[in-house]
Amino acid sequence: MLHCDWESYYSCLLVCRMWYYQVVPLLYHAPSLKTLWATKLFINSCRNNPRLVRYVKKIELSLMRPLSAEDLSHLLMLDMKLTHLDLRFCRSLNDAHLDLVHGPTLKFLCIGNCNITDQGFCSLLRRAQSLEHLNIQDCASLSDSSLEQLGCSQTLLELQLVSLGSHATSRGFLQMYGFCNLKSLNLYDCKLIDDQVLQYLSTISVHLTSLQLFRLPVTDHGMQELVKNCSRLTTLGLSEMKRITDRSLILIGRHLKLEHLVLGHSDNLTDIGVITMLQEQKQLKALDISLVGEITLLSLLAATHCCPLLQDLVLSGNLTCDAVPTKAILSIMAALPCLETFSVFQSMDLLPRDIETMIQNCHRLRQIYIHQCVNIHPCLAESFRNKRVSLFIA
Repeated sequence: MLHCDWESYYSCLLVCRMWYYQVVPLLYHAPSLKTLWATKLFINSCRNNPRLVRYVKKIELSLMRPLSAEDLSHLLMLDMKLTHLDLRFCRSLNDAHLDLVHGPTLKFLCIGNCNITDQGFCSLLRRAQSLEHLNIQDCASLSDSSLEQLGCSQTLLELQLVSLGSHATSRGFLQMYGFCNLKSLNLYDCKLIDDQVLQYLSTISVHLTSLQLFRLPVTDHGMQELVKNCSRLTTLGLSEMKRITDRSLILIGRHLKLEHLVLGHSDNLTDIGVITMLQEQKQLKALDISLVGEITLLSLLAATHCCPLLQDLVLSGNLTCDAVPTKAILSIMAALPCLETFSVFQSMDLLPRDIETMIQNCHRLRQIYIHQCVNIHPCLAESFRNKRVSLFIA
């Protein structure tokens, strides 16, 4: 019942008094604030009946148009004991708003595209002693002070940093000393993270099981230290990593036992590195080798023979080169008995009948994602609405 919609909850409220008292905590646990009208209605309800505030545990504002500074203040002044707070795209967010957040109960925090400074951010981190999940996106005013305070956290399990501003330097990362419990680390477009910083982060995050690196100036030397220090990694993403080569893939094959691997948009990788790595990754369940430099049919054949447990496959078609023919893709899919999700980018000759062939040959297939394939029209997805497989076309 916790996942019912608001209309179902409201209907339950009208049954009897006992149902009313059972449903009210569920109704206010995670209010749906997708419009300004819904947000103001929620604020007025809590003002008129302050006892309702104690039931509110999750607030997510990333799905609606940004609130004004005044409306955001009225919302946060309700003194909610939140465990989950998502303030992405709240451009009016500032330090005064963060001071209104009740920190001790907070476990999940996401902020981005706002004007907070070190003072407000560090103050919140000191209050949020139970914080486990933190997502920071495009906060240009944060500097090394925030990174140092962040590094003091002993409770963080998941950290995501996206596009730090010019006020931060590599010194801030090198002053971190916490992260003893960190399990997941995502670093997107952070140009400060070079080989030295990545090596240091790997030494203080030895319990990592998931690491996503996107568009970082890291070379094979940094990857060498990473795979040696973080031997527990099961999920690794290396997207748009322009400076790594086959040497990194060979090291990954030797030192890690991965279940999920992403190599998208990496120009300097070839079949030699991919095949050598896949030969040591027989437990791999998800593989993304889309838009990778010199990858040909040989790498896909290696995935078929070396990774029998593969459930999720993402690859490129033959729109820009003839390396991977569509007929070969169909044969490879049929040879993967566990395949459940398949995605293809930029195919020149993929036809609707080929999709039907995929479904017939792959009995466990549940989802197909088609991106930039010239012969597949978005309207085709409607014909798969009631079928075993869901089709998504972009």
